Amino acid sequence: MARPAGVRLVVCDVALDELLPWLAGLRVERVDASSVAVRITAFTREDACRPCPGCRQESDWVHSRYVRHVTDEAVGGRPVVIDLSVRRLYCENSACPRATFVEQVDGLTERYQRRTPALRRTVEAVAAVLAGSASARLLVVLYQTLSAASVLNCLMRMPLPGRPTPVVAGIDEFALLKGHRYATVITNADNGERVNVLPDRLAVTVTAWLRAHPGVRMMCRDGSGSFAHAITDADPSIVQAGDRWHLWHGLAGTALKEVGAHASCWSAFGPPLPQGKNAATTRERWRQVHDLLDQGVGLLTCARRLGVSLNTVKRYARHSEPDRMIRAPVYRSCLGDPYRDHLRTRRTEDPAVPTFAQLLVPHGDNAGKLTDWTNRTRAADLPFLHSFANGLERDRAAVDAALTLPWHNGRTEGANTKIKLLKRLMYGRVSHRLLRQIVLLN
Repeated sequence: MARPAGVRLVVCDVALDELLPWLAGLRVERVDASSVAVRITAFTREDACRPCPGCRQESDWVHSRYVRHVTDEAVGGRPVVIDLSVRRLYCENSACPRATFVEQVDGLTERYQRRTPALRRTVEAVAAVLAGSASARLLVVLYQTLSAASVLNCLMRMPLPGRPTPVVAGIDEFALLKGHRYATVITNADNGERVNVLPDRLAVTVTAWLRAHPGVRMMCRDGSGSFAHAITDADPSIVQAGDRWHLWHGLAGTALKEVGAHASCWSAFGPPLPQGKNAATTRERWRQVHDLLDQGVGLLTCARRLGVSLNTVKRYARHSEPDRMIRAPVYRSCLGDPYRDHLRTRRTEDPAVPTFAQLLVPHGDNAGKLTDWTNRTRAADLPFLHSFANGLERDRAAVDAALTLPWHNGRTEGANTKIKLLKRLMYGRVSHRLLRQIVLLN
């Protein structure tokens, strides 16, 4: 038969100690169970000595008593409230600045807290993953009622893990508001631990952090020129390593542009090139640019005369004929079908010199092999790949380190993916201080 609400539940001391072990050593007066909560009334023992938090000298000299209301983890789907009568004790050390202090019970009370350590750890674990509103909603399922502000207060009080300065670090930026505001995450390249989150991506901020952490001897990064200058300004002896994934991704994008530039070659096997107004404008602009270049006019002067950007002039100057800049329409049928057998043969044959993909496996000889690959690329009639090769040469030291050393920036990219998830859980509305707390605790 079900027990009516409000009826007193008597539990022997042994059973209660097994259920709530932090009540051991206390004098339990009563346990009241209702349909909404379990309330326990308990007293600390008069003969127990407690250490002073200031000088750690133990005392049992009672000044007074008062009742603390401490919330504990739920039992049987009902929250537990402990009405604990505690003593205020005199400190018997005359040299101690504290005249009195309140005793604390291990595992049950903490200074300035109305939750037991076990419940506090639960709240902190939920807050570190979900932050404010989402955490408050989940805690209701755990029979704990907290506001979003209370959850955030618990989160911001959590101490950050003390992580040493990594010898090999990774660095990358991520968007706070895409196109407007960015922040920077720094990780340990060996184990992926998040080390710090900087409030922006400015070179001066990165330089200041590196100077404050002189233990970093190597930095893994993408092709960002801003980070490269910041690392050099902080300490020129720090080895910079590019990221192999970014190198491969850059080559893939460049190859796609190069294939697209030869639309006039493979359009004979597919639909004809467009002949509309846009195509006519492209051909006319190509003629204007090349007429000025043939007269010895510089790229910047061409841009000013034609009223276009410098990058636009460079793009037109890179092509030997205008039809290479006109894109043929793409349909579901594959335009490479006539060349499929030839491509399979080229893919399986053993090349006389290494491909770029083979260079992505770190090896001590890859720096020299990259030079051979760059020379062969520049000798071919491939303007977009020429630009890619020039970019490799501008950042050659970092590229050589990426191709010869085992470290990479993959773990930092993974941290960025986790940061995007955390931002979505908070609907993107988060300050740098709160975001840094969440990132470093997860």
